Amino acid sequence: MNQISIRHRRQMLQAVLLVLFLALPFLSVHGSPLFRIDVPAHTMFLAGVPLRVDELFILLLSVLLLLVLFFLITVVLGRVWCGWFCPQSLVNDLIESARRWSASRIPSNIVVQATVNLVAISVALLMSLALLLWFMPPAEVFQIILSPRSNPVAWSAAAILFFIAYLDMILVGRDFCRSYCPYGRFQAALTDQSTLNLAFVEQERHRCVRCGQCLQTCPMGIDIRKGFQIECINCGSCIDACRQVMEARNDPQGGLISYRFGDAGGYRIGRRTLVLACGAVLLLAALVWQAGNRRSASMVVLRNSLADVRELPDRSVVVPWSAIIENRAPQAADFRIEADRGVQLLGPVSHIRIPANAGRRIDFFIHRPAGFPDNTSIRLSLVTGLGTVLQVEQVVP
Repeated sequence: MNQISIRHRRQMLQAVLLVLFLALPFLSVHGSPLFRIDVPAHTMFLAGVPLRVDELFILLLSVLLLLVLFFLITVVLGRVWCGWFCPQSLVNDLIESARRWSASRIPSNIVVQATVNLVAISVALLMSLALLLWFMPPAEVFQIILSPRSNPVAWSAAAILFFIAYLDMILVGRDFCRSYCPYGRFQAALTDQSTLNLAFVEQERHRCVRCGQCLQTCPMGIDIRKGFQIECINCGSCIDACRQVMEARNDPQGGLISYRFGDAGGYRIGRRTLVLACGAVLLLAALVWQAGNRRSASMVVLRNSLADVRELPDRSVVVPWSAIIENRAPQAADFRIEADRGVQLLGPVSHIRIPANAGRRIDFFIHRPAGFPDNTSIRLSLVTGLGTVLQVEQVVP
């Protein structure tokens, strides 16, 4: 039977995910990164949309949506995440492949360990630099590589990530999945009546030849014939091993291990699945609505406590204020601040030029005329260069 093995399918998927992980920081939409948590710019780019610090509620919705989707995938697909998508499994597979490859060519323990360490160093270095690209523009990351003193904090973070990744691959490996990762226990609590699992078909146990290939090929060292075990990462290696044995015996019914939805093997929507799916739809709708109605700019007005209130000879009063204006648009824009009730604003409150996806603080004064009623609110408006009012703030000078 000429069919692609589970192992090859998993390797192809992992290769695609690795390419996406490395390429994503370089992808852009209309000049903005497709995804990046830009720490220097205090901005998160989500699908090319820049989200400034003052828009963290959209980020919160995004995180909640991802969390609910993760729970939903767990309920439906079980621990497929562990065997097929998890970065820990990917690096473990790379290390084990390097060990098998070197051992098959030069059966020397020194050569094998040297090869494994070389691969671990290369992967750890690549991962540390790639993670920096998720948080900083590529030009700045390359500058840090060439000149570590240009940003010692980022360079130190990359060095720490490198050593953590290297030690994880060399010293921890599968033990992390087996003993330390809480996801297996968490997934066991979320199991639904139709959750996908890797199972030995009990109805076919009489066909088992007890060759032990499923146990020998399992990266976690478990025996799938003993039923569900929390250490199983659903990688499917045992499916390939059992299928090869049965095909070698010319058994037309194939292997005895398979992916199955629930005990019956058929998919049925359970209560957990339904609740999580509804939650994901609601969060997605809220996220789309918030993103579609976000303003192109925002303004926060604060009293300037570093300057004093002054009373002029004509009995008018000058009160110091500050405004933080954030331009969320993908291009530079001009703004101005206006006040009502005949109040005059003193300072650089017009022709305020702010670059794309940037903020600027403006210090100005509210000139309150003589006889102006105390504790009376004043409307401060953020206006674009074309005269469009974007935001109105009430202040009491």
